[in-house]
Amino acid sequence: ISLSGPLLLMAGQDRQVVMNAMAYLPAAALGIIPSLLFTTLRGLTVGLKQPGPITIITTCAVLGKIVLNSGLLYMLQAGWIHATTPQLLFILGGIGSLEFTLMALALWLSCRRNLGWYLRRPRWLTVKSPVFRETLSQGIPIGISYGVEAGLFTGVALLIGHFGPTALAAHHIANQCVFMTFMMAVGLSHASSIRVGEAAGSGDLREAKRLGRQGMLIGMIPMTLTATLYF
Repeated sequence: ISLSGPLLLMAGQDRQVVMNAMAYLPAAALGIIPSLLFTTLRGLTVGLKQPGPITIITTCAVLGKIVLNSGLLYMLQAGWIHATTPQLLFILGGIGSLEFTLMALALWLSCRRNLGWYLRRPRWLTVKSPVFRETLSQGIPIGISYGVEAGLFTGVALLIGHFGPTALAAHHIANQCVFMTFMMAVGLSHASSIRVGEAAGSGDLREAKRLGRQGMLIGMIPMTLTATLYF
């Protein structure tokens, strides 16, 4: 990711935007590993019906990043510190990596205290178990679907980048508005999938179907509200 500049130029992106990205990405890329750890632990806590710590941690992280970014920009405008644009972007990328690291650490400590039994060191023999193969058979298609979704948004951003930095910035703002509209539905879908999974696991397929239809109906409520707001 840190060396993707030539590829972005080949994709027809604005040279200045690419230079700014190359100043930002080396520091931001450091946050990928803790963000993956956080994502894994988030799946564990959600699956065990304990989403409370995630809500607290992510809320604190967002507020903290707002404070850090705003404070940094204020100090720049006030002349208290001096930094070139590449230096500023590198610092902002570092703030993002620090944020992910602290989020992963906080969630790890929470899981260690409340879900310590699940964090025991796994034995290598578990890769031969039917559960492991079943997890892969379900997880890989889910991962591919997430990849296709992310690839779609990335591909659109690269297309918009042909129109210049202003269009790309406007597209990013519009994307954030789009993401915000379906976050509540995504959360409801996770809760619904857990309940459906429990019913299917206990052999009650009739209840699983009922819960699935109920989940889709409940998910339509926030989506209808956001669609109405956009309309």
